[in-house]
Amino acid sequence: MSKTAEGKQSTPPGHFLCPISLEIMKDPVTLCTGQTYERANIQRWLSSGNKTCPITMVKLKSCDLIPNHTLRRLIQDYHLTSSSFGLRKNESPAMEVDDQQLNRLVLEMDRDDSMQSCVRTLCSMAEENVNNRCRIADAGAVPVLIRLFQKDQLVDSIPSIKCHKGFDEIAACSAGGNLLQEIICLLSFIPLVDEERRAIADPRPLERLLWFLHKSNLQTRIHAARLLRKIAVVDDIMTLLGQVDGVFSGLVLLIQDESVGKQGLKSTFKALFQICLPHCNRVKAVELGVVSAILETIPIARRKNTERGLAVISLLCSCDEGRQAVLKHPASFSILLQALHVSPRATESSITTLWGAVSFNANAAAEQFVWLHHQADSICTKLLLLLHGDYSHTAKYCAINLLKTLKGSCIRSSISGLDALDPPRQS
Repeated sequence: MSKTAEGKQSTPPGHFLCPISLEIMKDPVTLCTGQTYERANIQRWLSSGNKTCPITMVKLKSCDLIPNHTLRRLIQDYHLTSSSFGLRKNESPAMEVDDQQLNRLVLEMDRDDSMQSCVRTLCSMAEENVNNRCRIADAGAVPVLIRLFQKDQLVDSIPSIKCHKGFDEIAACSAGGNLLQEIICLLSFIPLVDEERRAIADPRPLERLLWFLHKSNLQTRIHAARLLRKIAVVDDIMTLLGQVDGVFSGLVLLIQDESVGKQGLKSTFKALFQICLPHCNRVKAVELGVVSAILETIPIARRKNTERGLAVISLLCSCDEGRQAVLKHPASFSILLQALHVSPRATESSITTLWGAVSFNANAAAEQFVWLHHQADSICTKLLLLLHGDYSHTAKYCAINLLKTLKGSCIRSSISGLDALDPPRQS
């Protein structure tokens, strides 16, 4: 690339520069005059006793600093694009939160005329970075948010999740609909303590959260799934969520949504894994279609989500109903075998699930293998490679038994020395 092209690429646009320092901005904020500055520079200007806009010299009616998120993201995109020209990737740090502004936002959340704008601003701050989320929680925002979420005045009537009325119709009848979405978003980001988790798991707020999980727009449904995972870290809440109608069905609907995206799948799989940890919740999860929904998603999921989804299936296959659900899915063995060697974690989950299903019902497993006769050599090669890889004792034990099952089934593949392989001794 020519030096001219390189120089042109590495020169930032003029509106990315702070008018005070003439340096590229990291945390751009806008005054009431519409002019944008680097936060630290304009704060220094104002703290020095100046009451005017540095560029226009117009007297300021308000000294509020409004974060310019659009410009900040454009600057971040510029840094990412320019990283190949010598600039560091993600050079622009996270937006700094002013303590005075943060405390004011939390205090004003209880006011009817400002609650929505305050919650929205806090939500934008929380989306920026972990440090902001911790500071929002430390400022006492969570109890206020939970109290707002429980307010009957915000939404005159949240219908049952069995209601077929769409979210847009409900929101049109209620000025609080958008605010509740923002609250779910914010609560899904910021840290919670057990007392706050239990407050969200109370019948009234939980019913409302599940309604949004089913009926809201996609982004709010993903935030609801993330919030469910956050409150499910407490043992009694974990057990409760598995027994409440609407939890598993709402998460299954998210998995089946073609627009859910990798972050949505990540939140949903994590929520499912957490809620399925108690053995008593697993049968209900299987009955509501969790196994089938995840299996349909695995072939198109990215590696990390493949690992997460397979981990949920492996967990559910600790019960007979889970193993039966795997056997009932017509493409389950093909999907699980293809997931071998995607990653060590995916391999462990896939192989234990396969052997669990085969050992549960050999005849049903044989029917699955019939459809894979053309892949017999490939399957056996994958299993043999697993035996020589750095996998757990359990995974190798499952692989050996699957090889022997394959040899004795209607799929035959000549594997020299297989008879000499004995299952590893149990430690």
